[in-house]
Amino acid sequence: MIIVQNRIQLNEGFEYVFEDPEQSGDGEDVPGRISFGRLKTDEPGVYINLSIWEDREAFQAWRGSESFKRAHSGAIPDGAISGRPQVTIAEVLYGEGNLAV
Repeated sequence: MIIVQNRIQLNEGFEYVFEDPEQSGDGEDVPGRISFGRLKTDEPGVYINLSIWEDREAFQAWRGSESFKRAHSGAIPDGAISGRPQVTIAEVLYGEGNLAV
């Protein structure tokens, strides 16, 4: 099981892009994805997309899929993101509840 964290800094005035569920493009069922959530941090304009996957192969398969292309096609207006998103992929070694392996 892996967890993928995508940290994104939005420019002021573009928060609606991540706060409106209709704008997210992430509502589809995706093979191998256990869960998805969008988090708003205490830092102004900083959001995190957090997803849990059965394994790295399922995540990589999604990245090459039509579903990925749809979720990332024009959903974010030009000038909304400041800098580059920071992606962290971590393997779950142990956990409780939904993170139990």
